[in-house]
Amino acid sequence: MYHGVTFLDMEEEDGMKSYEDFHLIPRRRLYIGPPEAKTSLVDIPGGDGYMDVSEAPDGRAHYGARTASWEFEVEREYRRLYPSLYSKIMNYLHNRNMRIILDDDPHYFYVGRAAVNQFLSEEMAATVVIDVTTQPFKYETSMSTEDWLWDPFNFETDYVRGYGRMRVDGERTVDIPGGRKPVIPTFIVESDDGEPMTLTYRGAAYRLDVGETKRSGVFITSGINTMTFNGKGYVSIEFRGCSL
Repeated sequence: MYHGVTFLDMEEEDGMKSYEDFHLIPRRRLYIGPPEAKTSLVDIPGGDGYMDVSEAPDGRAHYGARTASWEFEVEREYRRLYPSLYSKIMNYLHNRNMRIILDDDPHYFYVGRAAVNQFLSEEMAATVVIDVTTQPFKYETSMSTEDWLWDPFNFETDYVRGYGRMRVDGERTVDIPGGRKPVIPTFIVESDDGEPMTLTYRGAAYRLDVGETKRSGVFITSGINTMTFNGKGYVSIEFRGCSL
């Protein structure tokens, strides 16, 4: 295993893999650096220290871009194909906004721009340096209503969502782990009698009509988000989770 990376166009299903498609072997295990912390410190005239208003006005911390620079070796038997391999990598990657999935973190993708920094071919070796600049959060590859892939599942860090077509017979409570970035979910209601369902969340009640509904006051935040549904039928909670 070469601990590689997959690059996908924003609409693609499979994309291109660094080893299988580009024949690139990383010099070291790949990672994307932490995002820059956006801070806002206000000086206090005539007083000591400062006022930290970094989390105002929405009450959460914000972040800048993440960056990485990855150095690869071209697989030995493909070094003689340097010109065509160079063109293949450049045509697919250079200066494109893409989804980026690390082999070591397969349940998440980053969104960012890739660029070929260097491509050096010598008699005994050929190297490629690829730079990426991404958004601060990484996103779950599966929507919350999709089937989960168990083979690469990490029981310490990954979440099993499975919020598609959950049966409601009178009342059902669902606990949803959230990430650092608030997400507004879509509720999809299938009613046995054609009547809407009721959602109770953080002490407030919301009407969920049959079909797809979003409620601006309902968003999934960090920690456990408890939602209680009343009605008879099926409800799906659709969103894409994220993490730093």
